[in-house]
Amino acid sequence: LSHQLSDANRQLVTRSRTDELTGLLNRSALREDFPQITGPRTAVAMLDMDDFKAVNDRFGHERGDMVLGSLGHTLAHQFGAPNERCYRYGGDEFLVVARDVSEEDFVAKLDEVVRLHTQSAQPGDSESISVGYCYGAVENERNLRSFLRVADDNLYAAKSGGKNRVIGQVFRPGASEADQAD
Repeated sequence: LSHQLSDANRQLVTRSRTDELTGLLNRSALREDFPQITGPRTAVAMLDMDDFKAVNDRFGHERGDMVLGSLGHTLAHQFGAPNERCYRYGGDEFLVVARDVSEEDFVAKLDEVVRLHTQSAQPGDSESISVGYCYGAVENERNLRSFLRVADDNLYAAKSGGKNRVIGQVFRPGASEADQAD
């Protein structure tokens, strides 16, 4: 009975940290993981599906759910190493966190996610993704929050610059957030 109860508790914890639609970690997991996301070679990326609302409006939420699930699968496949985590951040927004990686390898994986998603898109689906990232040393939670803001700013720069773009930068400690966005 004790073993069954422990097993059931583990399953509940896993389910409480997992987005049911995509199989990725959810915002609750991110809140729990936040204090442990530190390191000198850390990369954070925000991904957003461009014009995703049009898929739901034209083809229904079931099709939209399939598109989100497909992107979740692609992210989990590309960023499946023990030092990498993928989260469903919001409706059609995703977050990738990788520690102990080079910027070049991280960007290459992001480019591959964009390529695979575009290649697998059905007619009428949201075929493009905008990606913003930040790379550098994360020393503490406050620093990580700055990383997320910079990645988000870069995401909006990617969206305004066209479709299927990956835009990012190296984090400069001590620079103001306005300077980081330049």
